[in-house]
Amino acid sequence: MKRRDIEKKISDLKEEIEKLNSNDNEEEYNEFLDDTYGSVNVVGYKYDTSYVLKEIDPTAYSVGHSDFNDSRLTEAQEELEFLEQELRDL
Repeated sequence: MKRRDIEKKISDLKEEIEKLNSNDNEEEYNEFLDDTYGSVNVVGYKYDTSYVLKEIDPTAYSVGHSDFNDSRLTEAQEELEFLEQELRDL
């Protein structure tokens, strides 16, 4: 990987980490829930899973969102450390 590519990826990861730390990615979490679990059928009406969970059990929604971010944050930090080391080795 070229130096410029590594620097760009590092910059992108730092932005992602900042976003994850601020919990400013509710839309991504909702997409994850909806893609993973599909829609919920209630007496013939379909609703997004994310909407139903947030409305019916906001605590579960919030805990799930935090877990979602923690998992992604760990991955992003590990990748960042790897890329920073790779950059130092150039």
